[in-house]
Amino acid sequence: MTVLTVSDVSMFFKKAIDEADHDLGTGLTEATKAYLLGLLSDPTHTEKLDFETIAFATWFERADAATKTEALEIYRNIGDTTLYRAGMLNAYDTHKCLSPEYFSDIGCIAYQRLAGLLQKRSAVQATVFDELSGRFEDLISLLRSVVGAHSKSDKERLRDEIERLMRPDSFLIISPQGKLVH
Repeated sequence: MTVLTVSDVSMFFKKAIDEADHDLGTGLTEATKAYLLGLLSDPTHTEKLDFETIAFATWFERADAATKTEALEIYRNIGDTTLYRAGMLNAYDTHKCLSPEYFSDIGCIAYQRLAGLLQKRSAVQATVFDELSGRFEDLISLLRSVVGAHSKSDKERLRDEIERLMRPDSFLIISPQGKLVH
């Protein structure tokens, strides 16, 4: 079992996000880069909803019928999962029946609905999700740049490591204070 510290993973992805943002000229806000950093540092929350056997449309229907708190969680998970899979894992390359536009549209809509629900609760969070929605294609490119910044063997190793990290039993994350996070 590998032990990773939160700071090690976070520092790696912070540098990669900043470099990709600079190289691509996307000019993301610091709040959105911080959100992406959280997403990349702990990708396990992108697997909370079963998207393999339950269609995205069904999850949208469930969110529409859910309480506000439940809807926030569902929309966030839909957005995060589509962004992560499209950017880091090229998910639509492995699901030939799903186009890149489909993944992008699903993620944009989920983040847009999330931003709308958050308007009254937290303007700062609403602004982040609004940027995630409006810049979804840029974010996919940025995440692909993060993966593509490595040589081919490093790129494959990084994807393998990310997939390994997706398995909850494969790692421990320790906070800078020495507490077990996961």
